[in-house]
Amino acid sequence: MNTLDFLNKACSKDAYRPNLTRIYKDKETLVSTDGHRLHYVRTEPSELRGYLDGYDGEFPEYKQVLLTEKREVHLSFNSDSYKKLKALTQVAKTEDSKAPIGTITLNDDFAIFEVKTVDMLASFAINREKSDPDWNTIEPIKITLNLAYLLDALSPLEKAKFGKLTLGVNPGTNSPIETTCYVPSLGLYHGVIMPVKSRD
Repeated sequence: MNTLDFLNKACSKDAYRPNLTRIYKDKETLVSTDGHRLHYVRTEPSELRGYLDGYDGEFPEYKQVLLTEKREVHLSFNSDSYKKLKALTQVAKTEDSKAPIGTITLNDDFAIFEVKTVDMLASFAINREKSDPDWNTIEPIKITLNLAYLLDALSPLEKAKFGKLTLGVNPGTNSPIETTCYVPSLGLYHGVIMPVKSRD
């Protein structure tokens, strides 16, 4: 995993939207989006040179989708957790849908990743780190989203022996979700994933 691999995962494949098929440079930030999810990395200027030479296309006002008054939940998330999420995504790939849809429920103690299909219920939970006291008395928040997008956003943690995942959401149900992955040897990788309608 490197910065360009991570950013390319969110680039659009739609030839009719050429401005979304490339990585965009905004001062010290590299950004990519396909309209449903967004990846960005803040990097030192010296690391940006040559990435987008000659690119003059317009790019959406991506900062509008970044959460403002978000609440955050901090989790320890490493390669074992990533493998569980990958297995859950495979379960969610049902015959009647190309998108593997699942939910994340955030409450005072856990983040619960869950998939419901006609035949089964699959889930796993990760303990929340108690470093965010503003979450102590909130109602549980449930977000429905494309798990493949979540898997891509967390790909820097695929081979990490140690990593941290911060999930940010607006108060309320089915908010967009922000992900921040921290891997000691790689740094910070950010994603924003738009929610989808629940199938319940």
